[in-house]
Amino acid sequence: MRGIQGLLVHRASAFRPPRQPALQPVSHCLPDRVGSRGAQAAVEFGVERLEVVPHVLPGAPVRFQARIDGQPPGAAHGADTDDAGNGTVAGPRLHQMIRQPGPVIDRTFAITFSDPGAQVYAFTFG
Repeated sequence: MRGIQGLLVHRASAFRPPRQPALQPVSHCLPDRVGSRGAQAAVEFGVERLEVVPHVLPGAPVRFQARIDGQPPGAAHGADTDDAGNGTVAGPRLHQMIRQPGPVIDRTFAITFSDPGAQVYAFTFG
């Protein structure tokens, strides 16, 4: 793992064939969770789609801002973000953050929660 401006980035590890394919996870799980206002999580990716599986504590939806390489996603925004990278999470479901148009390149994704009460369980890729 390496830091980007003080932000811890979880890097995907080299692929190793699983011993038991049926038990191989599909997602990149985070060893920690984020839950306070201004909390951030980041991951490097090189695929078309990036999703986040969050958990939100009961109450109001939690606002977030998504970034690619430190910038708003623009045309690469997913179904659950706008082109400025803004969105909300209101429940534990798969949230599509990024959908890269055109050629897929390696990027760094970061999510910052504007409100307290959200936890990131996993990033998924497609």
